[in-house]
Amino acid sequence: MTTVLRFDPLAGLEARPYSVAVAGHLITVPAAPASTWLAAWGQYGAAGVLFGMLTDPVDRYRLTSAVMNGAATGDQVAAASRTLFATAAGTGPRWWLAERLAMYSVSWSGVGGEMLSQGLRPAELPLGAWVACAYRVLVTCTKKEDWPGLEGSLVLPPAGYDTQQLPSTMGEFFTP
Repeated sequence: MTTVLRFDPLAGLEARPYSVAVAGHLITVPAAPASTWLAAWGQYGAAGVLFGMLTDPVDRYRLTSAVMNGAATGDQVAAASRTLFATAAGTGPRWWLAERLAMYSVSWSGVGGEMLSQGLRPAELPLGAWVACAYRVLVTCTKKEDWPGLEGSLVLPPAGYDTQQLPSTMGEFFTP
């Protein structure tokens, strides 16, 4: 099976801490399994996952204070959260890919159910391995001739979101 999507292999090896900068503060979230990331994403979405992943009261206070006193904007926090989520998922800057695969992975009657039936548990895997497995299940359950459509539905940015990296032709979306 050959597909064009690639994931950061290090993101799938083990849960590890990740850091992002917001308003001049480096904020580090602790190493956590996919289940913790998915719970934070489910509560806050990719744009707010940072809040859900903060366990250190000092970091939570710094981030909240930065937003409240205007040192950080909501857009900055959303960008940092999306970067954090995509990095942990191993999807690079494509946070929407991480979010779409996360959505499939918690469809317990679909992809997530198949993953569970194969013995995969989100509490036992890093987020990068979990979403890569979700992708694998999606591809396995999709006819080969439908792969370009599936991958296009995953990699195209959301409507209205300008990545400032869009290719000049549609064919570039499907080139590794």
